[in-house]
Amino acid sequence: EVLSVFSAARAVPGKPALIFADRTRTFGELGSRVTNAAAWLREWGVAPGERVAFRATATPAAMLALFAIPAASGTAVPLHPRFTAEDATLAVAAVAPCRVLEDRDLAAMLRASGAARGLAAPRVPPRASGHPWAVLFTSGTSGRPKGIALPARALVASAQASAEVLPCARRERWLLAMTPAHVGGLSILTRSLLARKTVVVLERFDAGEVLRAIAKH
Repeated sequence: EVLSVFSAARAVPGKPALIFADRTRTFGELGSRVTNAAAWLREWGVAPGERVAFRATATPAAMLALFAIPAASGTAVPLHPRFTAEDATLAVAAVAPCRVLEDRDLAAMLRASGAARGLAAPRVPPRASGHPWAVLFTSGTSGRPKGIALPARALVASAQASAEVLPCARRERWLLAMTPAHVGGLSILTRSLLARKTVVVLERFDAGEVLRAIAKH
């Protein structure tokens, strides 16, 4: 797939993919960690085509889950971190995921992803045509949030259209200061993956932190 972390890792292994406050992950490192995380998910019982939900904070563990679930041929269901307990319960009931990754599970997956293994795409059946890459929930302004299934081809088409209107300069980076459970946040990640660009990640929007990140990066 065009949205494969592994193809980006092979093309530009030494280029920074994600920059957090205290660490940088190259595309090569991200590919290796996604390999291990996808294996961890399969050992945890996630089968191809199944949905996996998790609280989508802008943290290394949640970002890893966002890429590892589709790499295991599953569908990522990022839940907005501001969901109330009731919203989260209704969202999970609506999509009926095979697993819900709690924060402790995300931490365990992150630890497992650091094992020293070579870069390799997980050996799972290929994604079926139209099989959702992710399910995002609407903001719920007219009622309860509704789950929207997004296949990889829709995300690729969006990224390509964005690149035509807003082309990236060679050294340009994107700043992510919102949850990937929002389509705006997810789109920054998918179009940057497609363009092999670096994303600077802030866990939340703070005006001072945003200005400092812009000046630094």
